[in-house]
Amino acid sequence: MEQSYQISWYAPNFINMCIDNINDGELSGRIYHCYSKEPWKFTNILQLIELADDFFDRLEFPQASTSARSFTSTQFSGVDRLDKVQSPEDFIENRGQKMDFLSQCQIPPEFILAGHRPLD
Repeated sequence: MEQSYQISWYAPNFINMCIDNINDGELSGRIYHCYSKEPWKFTNILQLIELADDFFDRLEFPQASTSARSFTSTQFSGVDRLDKVQSPEDFIENRGQKMDFLSQCQIPPEFILAGHRPLD
């Protein structure tokens, strides 16, 4: 049974993950998004996750559900604010040598309203 997912092409956190190599189960490749014309390269899955997490934090979208506490102020100053330099049509054409994924991180409405996501 095929499932269909709605993608918002102009969502601020829309990314294209291109996988170029798979060595011993480890993925490496590039991430494209509309805030840079140059790809962000990753050499393993952990680095891919860290890049995506940092990207979402810089965008503040989706917003973090928790914030780290600190005795020194590390509030977002707006200095690292990202500005769009290309449209999704420009970066979705990039392809990985092995595979590619288009991704948009969303929080389901029932999670926001009820405080949890029901089990399927």
